[in-house]
Amino acid sequence: MRFLSLIVFCLALSSHLWAGLYDLDNNISSKESESLKIFLQKSESYLPTSLSHNLLEFSPIEISFASPDKDHLDALSWIKKDSFFQSKRHLDHIVLHEKFISQIRDAHKQNGVPREALSALLKETIRLYDLKNKPLGKEKELLEKCQKLKNESGENFNDSFCLEVLGKNRSVSKSPLFLDLAGFNKQGMIFQKRKQRNKDFSRSPDPKEGQSSEDAFLVNMEFFLTDSEYQCRRPSLYQYFSDVFSFNPFEGKSCEFVSEIQTNNGKMNLDTKRLYQIHYLFAAKGKGMGSQWGHAMFRLVLCKPGKPVGPECMNDLAYHAVISFRANVNDIKINNWKGMTGKYDSKLFVTSMKSAIDEYTKGQFRELQSIPLRLSQNEKELFIRSVLELYYGYLGSYYFFTNNCATESMKLLQLSQYESYDEQMKTVFSPLGIRKVLVKNGLADMSVFENKADAIKKGFLFPGIDENLKRSYEDLKGILSLKEKNFETFASQTNPQERSLLISKLDQVVSAGDRIKYFAKFLQLESFILSFKTTLYSKQTMSYVLEKKEKGDPQMEALYQKSIRLQQLSSLLMGFDFKGYGIPLVGDKIEVPRESIVQIQTEGEILAQEIQKELNAVFPNIAQELEAINKNKLLIQNMMLR
Repeated sequence: MRFLSLIVFCLALSSHLWAGLYDLDNNISSKESESLKIFLQKSESYLPTSLSHNLLEFSPIEISFASPDKDHLDALSWIKKDSFFQSKRHLDHIVLHEKFISQIRDAHKQNGVPREALSALLKETIRLYDLKNKPLGKEKELLEKCQKLKNESGENFNDSFCLEVLGKNRSVSKSPLFLDLAGFNKQGMIFQKRKQRNKDFSRSPDPKEGQSSEDAFLVNMEFFLTDSEYQCRRPSLYQYFSDVFSFNPFEGKSCEFVSEIQTNNGKMNLDTKRLYQIHYLFAAKGKGMGSQWGHAMFRLVLCKPGKPVGPECMNDLAYHAVISFRANVNDIKINNWKGMTGKYDSKLFVTSMKSAIDEYTKGQFRELQSIPLRLSQNEKELFIRSVLELYYGYLGSYYFFTNNCATESMKLLQLSQYESYDEQMKTVFSPLGIRKVLVKNGLADMSVFENKADAIKKGFLFPGIDENLKRSYEDLKGILSLKEKNFETFASQTNPQERSLLISKLDQVVSAGDRIKYFAKFLQLESFILSFKTTLYSKQTMSYVLEKKEKGDPQMEALYQKSIRLQQLSSLLMGFDFKGYGIPLVGDKIEVPRESIVQIQTEGEILAQEIQKELNAVFPNIAQELEAINKNKLLIQNMMLR
């Protein structure tokens, strides 16, 4: 596409018939005009034809050069209003900083285009298009569709999405479709307004994009037009701009992005070539306001390396990844008011499937449903890229009601469902609500749950308490006369010493023939309790450390800094760091020398031991309880050998 634009440019230039988008101010000297005109013509070749034609429907854009006045101090370019009464639709005058004249002249001698001047001109041209509020492509289709819906509905018209489409006063920057893709989401329970949800612009091409939706459009549109890697680094917005302007500036560009990421479970490779399915992973409701509606996650069913992609990959649990958005809570107990007012950070977490199973079924006794989604290969690839895009550059605010795991998850899914994005602009505030929408739209394959036993066997359903555990507890409850109603209560309310006495009691009451059977049941329960307590205490200890740190406790501050350093070392063990913006590409790698990796491993091991030792000193009861549980397991094993 860019090649074709340059051919048109050369033909027009050679025939002296150029009638372009820009008109050079007549006050420019003839000495400078030739190089400036060629600069303007080359600059226009970067623009989509649809955008140029859209602007020319009003009038050519006049270009002049001047030093900044008092209204535009430190500005490199601005739009000039020729009269007070001139409407936005009739603005047609761009002023560039006069310093660009010499830069353009010098670049012309080398047959080049100065980057700074090009950037300034493109941004003001894009700004003009946005101000004129005359949408193109997909935005025009949405406008017509919503207008038709309004006409058909009459006084009953109340579609919130279409109301926003019809009420916007910009071509792109106020479009709900662009705003959602660029991270400007509705916030507020009653009086909703758009606000940038991302707090992290460390991997942004220009941090100004976070200041306003207008700046976000200018920054991203410029990179869309001038950076061949933009489609790799920001795939969601690249697809949007391509659809709006019917333009692919660097068509055929291959993307070698980094799919390997570092998690708390070590390295994980989100390789699209190994992806079998994407599942909606639904955790049943738990205790507390933050989880009483369940939890929304996604499961990436990745095949073992070298294995053919297919149903057998469901067995490769060790390679499955779980994607989720969570409130990054530092309090020991979740503060409901903080959760309702967005005081917690929302982060995208990537963990292993095994960790998710342990956390929810063993740590919280919550059932997990893994629901296959009917997505095309292209949609699955877009989903992975969207995950990477958010993983490397997103930190938001978590609201229990309006910006929670469900709303964040739906936004992520919509990025991969781009063609039907406007159809799915439904307000979803809960994980259960997502499941209902997925079923209604035919995206969720619920047939896998028709036979519960089969669903458990094939890895689609993970009970909060395994049926075997329930049966084991009921059997032991009868023979030991246990007073706890169920295993959940037994695991939560008994201590290791009490269970040790029960082990001794079992040794006395069980017959020789049933000895191994009943002790095996008790071992199963005690092993589960160890997993449950380990998960529970790991959260409690870190929350305690963070809370005390925020209150100025020097010991907890030191412990916190050690844990941060350990995380940094863990990331460095990938063997590289990244430069650039958006999704890292292979060329962004900054290699870490092998000798340094060995040193990092050694430092990490020493640091981990120090942290564990200090935690044991701060929380001696926890360390003693976990040790006592392990002793119980050993006692049971010895009983079985008698």
